[in-house]
Amino acid sequence: MISGRLSANRQRTLRNMFLVPVALLAFIAIAIVVRIQHPSRRDPWPAFVFMGSIPAMMLYFMAQNRKRAVSQFEYDGATLRYETLSRSRSEAFSKDELREIQPLRSRSGQRGYVLVFRTGAQLNIDFEVEHSRDLIKQLRQDRWPEQSTTL
Repeated sequence: MISGRLSANRQRTLRNMFLVPVALLAFIAIAIVVRIQHPSRRDPWPAFVFMGSIPAMMLYFMAQNRKRAVSQFEYDGATLRYETLSRSRSEAFSKDELREIQPLRSRSGQRGYVLVFRTGAQLNIDFEVEHSRDLIKQLRQDRWPEQSTTL
């Protein structure tokens, strides 16, 4: 059995990242209210829409990441049980449902792995999750034993 967990400090950081775009949206809302109370000649609405779309997109992408980011897992050789940052209840996938394992990359290089399942579901397993490399190695051996001898 392999199990791992993202540190509580890192979980808290990732869960609270949404505060930055929310603060930006609040600042934009205040600017709109001030602008309505003190109008001038130029039409500011295109700028407000543009400025508001950036934090809105940030919130959307953060929500997508929280749905996919694994905060803890257990693997017994047949079933991968996991929790994500957005769901604290445990969910599970069989190793036979695993379609592929891809590298999770950022601008600074590889950060972890993306598990892609036959249903289309994707899970991000960051290197910061303890025993994540052991999990990937074991999943590859269990799911594709003929390839693990050549790797």
